[in-house]
Amino acid sequence: MSQMEKRLVSLESVGSVYDGINAMFYPMFENGEADLDNPTELYDVDDDVFASLSKGDVQLMCMNTDSENAVRFIMKNVTK
Repeated sequence: MSQMEKRLVSLESVGSVYDGINAMFYPMFENGEADLDNPTELYDVDDDVFASLSKGDVQLMCMNTDSENAVRFIMKNVTK
């Protein structure tokens, strides 16, 4: 993976790490580090993940997301 800028936040409720600059999800290793070799675009994340996000993790995602479209997508999917 290229060395692009990232803003990583841990989403403990779903065991993932979110990059708010690139709108990418990464699995979280047991030590809390992101598995940067296995990204998933925000728009490809399963509905089950959105349903399992805690309110605090949703707030973290929205506060750390650069794209207004991504924030709208997050809010739409957590309120399904």
